[in-house]
Amino acid sequence: MRVLIVENGATQRQALAELLRDEGHEVAEASCPSAALELFANQPADVLLINYVLADGEAPGLIEQVRALETEAGRLPCDVVCISGATSVRMTTSGPVFDDYRDTCRRMGVAAFFPKPVDFERLSDFLADRGSLRVA
Repeated sequence: MRVLIVENGATQRQALAELLRDEGHEVAEASCPSAALELFANQPADVLLINYVLADGEAPGLIEQVRALETEAGRLPCDVVCISGATSVRMTTSGPVFDDYRDTCRRMGVAAFFPKPVDFERLSDFLADRGSLRVA
């Protein structure tokens, strides 16, 4: 399965990439939305794994741009997985940050939302389930 990791934290991105490659996935890495869009346009991914908050944007904006690329190219939408280091302890005027992020992702059709540090076993199980649904 082709996975595009979009994570501005180099250590986190590289660790996830190494674990996913060890699981047999083809992995591309981007540190920002613009690099992710360029990679995605040239080599679409089956799964987009995005850190919710990036140095130069947030996941919802990137997801919208990816969906536009897919529509323009006549492609089926890829699965999107968001991750976030926000915790339910950090509050906004509307409630916990993590809950806000998760709810936004849910409304956008994101397939899964994982807190950091990512439980790799759960992520691996999720990808295995998604992979079994794909037609080769």
